[in-house]
Amino acid sequence: MLYYMHIVRGIIKNKDKYLLVKRAEKTGGNLWQFVGGHTDRQNPIVALKREIAEEVGLKATKPKLVTAFNNPLTKKKTAFYTTRATGRIKLQAKEISDYGYFTKKQIQKMPSTYSTKRIMRYL
Repeated sequence: MLYYMHIVRGIIKNKDKYLLVKRAEKTGGNLWQFVGGHTDRQNPIVALKREIAEEVGLKATKPKLVTAFNNPLTKKKTAFYTTRATGRIKLQAKEISDYGYFTKKQIQKMPSTYSTKRIMRYL
């Protein structure tokens, strides 16, 4: 059990494509990443569900830990969970500028965060 993580990310898959969000310029430099955010010292599962609801308006269910690692660029611990999600996507406009479902091959070519590039090795 992970008792403290700085950041949690949800891996939401639809067939062979993964949901990624594009961070707004002032919150993330227009880079693509998996949905999620800071835990605010909450339990990682609770934080993951909260972040997915806040950022894209979906309800996350059945999260399962894939891996966790320290990001050498931000010095923060990040945990990645696969999760199911239901509902209609509604973006949090102040943080997220776009979203889409992408294949692994597409993601590898996109401008994305360090943690997004690294987690793709596990998928």
